[in-house]
Amino acid sequence: MEKYILTLKGKTYNLLEEQPKFNRLTIKEVFKENSLLYAKCTCDCGNSVDRVLVKSLVTENTKSCGCLNL
Repeated sequence: MEKYILTLKGKTYNLLEEQPKFNRLTIKEVFKENSLLYAKCTCDCGNSVDRVLVKSLVTENTKSCGCLNL
């Protein structure tokens, strides 16, 4: 089993053991596809996001399921 360790701003996350939160999205599951790391997340509003790049969460390009744009 692969380990997905992420270090961000001095804090280290184990993406498989923890459920880190980035803005309004909480990571529930992590998976790799075509050598890219994706996450399934739950938004604070209750909606699910089935596939978002972990890089987009870390760089804050993705902040919610889309509910912030309404």
